[in-house]
Amino acid sequence: TPTLVINAHLAPSSFVSGTSLQNPWGGAGSVLVAPATQGYDITFSSVPQYGCEALGKQNMGDLLSVTINGTALTPNTGTPPDPANVDGACTSGTNTLVWNIN
Repeated sequence: TPTLVINAHLAPSSFVSGTSLQNPWGGAGSVLVAPATQGYDITFSSVPQYGCEALGKQNMGDLLSVTINGTALTPNTGTPPDPANVDGACTSGTNTLVWNIN
């Protein structure tokens, strides 16, 4: 749960607001940690385009998939998705990213 992530100090301080997780862009949006069929999901919503492009290219651990605005991008084992695919999935408005991590 988000509470467990905060209490275990697993989130950077810029992602924590009191007892809630958030994304670091002006407090807008949220970060949700939820169990998934395999591993767990981390969801960032209301992410601006520059943040979407930067975060979508990060190696977030043992990635099973990254979904940007409903488009599933499957990385190679242990690597982030192809940068060109990330840029194509991010929009000029706000974006939602979901990482499924094993």
